[in-house]
Amino acid sequence: MNRLPMISFEYPITRPLNEHWHYANHALLAFGLVNFALFITLNSYLVGYDVVSVNKADYNASDNLPWLASLQSKDYSCQPHTFQLGDVFRTNVSAFSYDIYNIRTHEEATTGFQYANSYLKSCDVTQTAIQVSPGDRAITVSAAVYCPEPLNFEATTSWTYSNHFSIGSITADLFGNNTIPRALLNAMNAFADEAYEGIYFGLYHTSDSVGTVDQPIRTVFVEALPTCDTTTSSSCTPVRPHVAWTFIEAIGQTDLQIVGNTTTKTLIDMQTLYNLLEVFYHAVRIDLGRWSRDNIFTNTTAFNTSVTPYVPAGRNDSIYFDAAAAARRQAFRDTAKTQGMLSANATTPTPEAIIHMQYTCNTLRRKTAGSWFISVLSATLSMFLTVWGLVVTVFGCMARRRPAANQCSTSHGKELTLLSTKSRDSNYDAEDLELRLLPPRQIEA
Repeated sequence: MNRLPMISFEYPITRPLNEHWHYANHALLAFGLVNFALFITLNSYLVGYDVVSVNKADYNASDNLPWLASLQSKDYSCQPHTFQLGDVFRTNVSAFSYDIYNIRTHEEATTGFQYANSYLKSCDVTQTAIQVSPGDRAITVSAAVYCPEPLNFEATTSWTYSNHFSIGSITADLFGNNTIPRALLNAMNAFADEAYEGIYFGLYHTSDSVGTVDQPIRTVFVEALPTCDTTTSSSCTPVRPHVAWTFIEAIGQTDLQIVGNTTTKTLIDMQTLYNLLEVFYHAVRIDLGRWSRDNIFTNTTAFNTSVTPYVPAGRNDSIYFDAAAAARRQAFRDTAKTQGMLSANATTPTPEAIIHMQYTCNTLRRKTAGSWFISVLSATLSMFLTVWGLVVTVFGCMARRRPAANQCSTSHGKELTLLSTKSRDSNYDAEDLELRLLPPRQIEA
């Protein structure tokens, strides 16, 4: 007899579970179907979606995410935007654009600030200026804006009026009727049209002591500060008139020398420039959402007391008088005196403003049909086969502990039992197998 160890591959002898539990097959089948359906549903949310980044205009916007997303630790909210020096932004009113030129911070290395849909109602105009360029046939108004903590930045905005179209300029026609940006730009155009009369008729020039024309003026630059009442609070409470001259200077066209602010400008009504600055000051405040009861766009009393009457240029000289243009400008003023330039009641605040921009937001998006099917199927089969194998193993272990668990049934209703007797002959290591035919269920008796 060969004494070398033999390598033998075996297979288990199995018996139907319903021989011990009559409804085992039904229970396992129902269990398998229910679990398979549950795993498909679960994996549709676990592996059927991808986390993607999208751009949204509303920082607080939320998607209809799957209910299971709320149980996950991932953040599906929007990320704050970091503004740097030199960045340009517009508000949701969108009449003007703003250029960030300074960020006030205690950390010298920090050159930016984070923004997350904060209201700009604390921002205010700190300075205004106007530049008249007769040679370029243009009038440019600008303003400095400061936003305190938590934003803590400074920005500038400007607006230009000319008799010719400028590339990149925004016109009132881009906005719908009865909208705030259209009303703001219409008012700016109306008062800039008045100030443009001096350029149109060539009235910007200097004169000597005897009144004769000396030279044309190349540029006129005017600065103004808001007039504030600080007796009740440390912040600026606007007082009518809302802006006051602080600096006036002109440059001669011929000698390019500075013309002092005491030099007489013949035929030029400087009040048209003041009116334009006054209107621009209030327009920027509305664009920033900083509405006040004495804003000249909504308060007719404030308009009548802050804006000087319109006096056409060249009123004493028919050469410099345009009756049609004068009537058009006066008609705009008549409407503003009675209805306001926004056609709104003085007690109705304008909307609060935020920076209009796109935020990067994380959200879930369903996979394409093919990718979704493969992902869900793979995950479901993996989970199902694992659970199914554990359940069958547990049932098998429980069945083997019962009597007659290792008996096999014959086709004649008899049972075969496999008896093992180890040979007592020391010359043989093999086992003698004996088949004994037993009556049915004898083992259980």
